[in-house]
Amino acid sequence: MGQYETKKLVRIQNNNKKLDELELNIDSKLSNARKKLTNIIDFPFVFLDEENNEISPKDELSNTLNDILDGKKLYVKRKIKQRKILGDKIDTINNLDLYLYPNINIEDLEEKNFFNIMVIGETGVGKLTWIHCLLNYLEEIDIEEKIRYLLFNEKQKQEKYEKIYGKKSLGSSITDIPEIYLIPANKLVNKPIQVIDTTGFDDTRGIEYDNKIIKDIYDLLMNNKIYYINAICLILKATESRFHERMKYFMDELFSLFSEDVKANFLIIFTFVDNFNNFQIIKVLKNENMDFSKIFGNIKNLPIFSFNNKAYFDDDINFYNSIL
Repeated sequence: MGQYETKKLVRIQNNNKKLDELELNIDSKLSNARKKLTNIIDFPFVFLDEENNEISPKDELSNTLNDILDGKKLYVKRKIKQRKILGDKIDTINNLDLYLYPNINIEDLEEKNFFNIMVIGETGVGKLTWIHCLLNYLEEIDIEEKIRYLLFNEKQKQEKYEKIYGKKSLGSSITDIPEIYLIPANKLVNKPIQVIDTTGFDDTRGIEYDNKIIKDIYDLLMNNKIYYINAICLILKATESRFHERMKYFMDELFSLFSEDVKANFLIIFTFVDNFNNFQIIKVLKNENMDFSKIFGNIKNLPIFSFNNKAYFDDDINFYNSIL
């Protein structure tokens, strides 16, 4: 008769993804197993039983690891903190409830020293989605929570556009003039944030329209007395295989509005990173003969982040990733 097995190489699973494997004593209480697991799990978690029910802290003191093991798999789940939801619910997509973030009046803010972020990019690269995602990150929305915040209502934005210009044509931006969105100070940034959403350039209306965008940006900055920019986020599709000439023209014109040192506050955001092996744009930006290299120099000197657009309206895909 074989000896009773008290230890197993246990596979720890979260949301159907393997976190690690550890040799654990299956007769130990869950409360003791937790102490060992906290060395490899970097987020608050709860244990799940074989029927996918959460194990309470009280039951952790009496249940053993063997009580909830499914073969050699141990299932845990990120513990979602209770939060007060802000704003009004406006939609539900893919089991996620979407809430419109409360509009902030600049006059109501005690702190007037802003952190200014300008978001630029060609039409269709996902600037609006990225801005929403930034808000959710600052509000510390966990990927497994069933809510997402919208900084503005894109449906209303499009309806307003179509009232003025008619039905949006393929390749035209629904942000017709630059707009400023306010986010109050939070745990991650200790001052209010002004997100300057610029019109998508290089759309179907031609270079004359790009010139209008530059003028509109200048007018917005002057009218709102924004004389410095803490970060300029250039949004690029990860799947893009070329650097457009109109982009270089737009960038040259944009930087003519600022002093040369604004380039030190420049960073790149890759969107549509659904396949992490598909970074065609990296090859483009590293090419020394390309216009981008002539503007900014070596890409290795720039902060670069990647973003999975599908994640915003999905309840089981990571929001944010960084590369390079």
